Amino acid sequence: MSKIEYINVKPGDVIELPERKKPERLNVEKLLEICRRLLEKRSKEYNNYGASDWLDKECRIEMLSHPVYSESDSELIKAQNEAYAAQFKQSVSQWEKRRETNPANLTELALTLMLQKILPDRFLVVNASTCDDRENGVDNLILDRQTGNVVCGIDEVIERSYYEGPSKKAEKIQQKMVKGGFQVKYGARFKDGNLSLESLKNVPAFYLSLNKEDLVKLSGCLESEEITKEEQDLFQSLKDSLLTQVSSYEKLPLSEPLQENIKIFKNFLSSRV
Repeated sequence: MSKIEYINVKPGDVIELPERKKPERLNVEKLLEICRRLLEKRSKEYNNYGASDWLDKECRIEMLSHPVYSESDSELIKAQNEAYAAQFKQSVSQWEKRRETNPANLTELALTLMLQKILPDRFLVVNASTCDDRENGVDNLILDRQTGNVVCGIDEVIERSYYEGPSKKAEKIQQKMVKGGFQVKYGARFKDGNLSLESLKNVPAFYLSLNKEDLVKLSGCLESEEITKEEQDLFQSLKDSLLTQVSSYEKLPLSEPLQENIKIFKNFLSSRV
């Protein structure tokens, strides 16, 4: 039996307990400002790839400038916005401001910026159109300028202690993968080095899961010109998660085009240190 050590305390003595470090809080307004500024800068860069104004200020694929644009899609989004706003008894503009500062939206923007910074220049990371985000479940597209492939679609998840986002998300994505993968109506890819705006099919999709603590760390790194250690560590964690998802997809009865796209994505991930 180990010896019990007693603290020599006299009546009236003050016992100083070790100070607990409070977790850093997310500065929502500051992160939103950073994301807006950096995404607009990246959007201007990407808009020089041959299709003028194919991205908006948030580096999101513009529906209006896409050859498959349908006015009914804009009308659907407008109706959805009005319905969402009504749930909170707000105007559409008030609801949109509320949505902008939502952790899920901030996660999408911040991860887009991190991937744009950490991936080689041959890859373009863009936000999917609002239509594809809502109707097809794709937040991001990663375009390979060298091969012309759309490496994958990404769906971001902000983890909450009361919500098992990744497990439910994984099940939903796997169901779509078995049916042939994801379709992207307002898509883009490179052909012979030139950007082509077109619809996509057989796109493998994955989720990236981020907790609030990681989002706080990431928010302090985005403005750095260099890739920070925090970003490297986070990317390694996300990469491990993606490779695990690849392994699960390899066990599914997937179509040949989808299997080929997953193989390309796996090789892409394996080549990243």
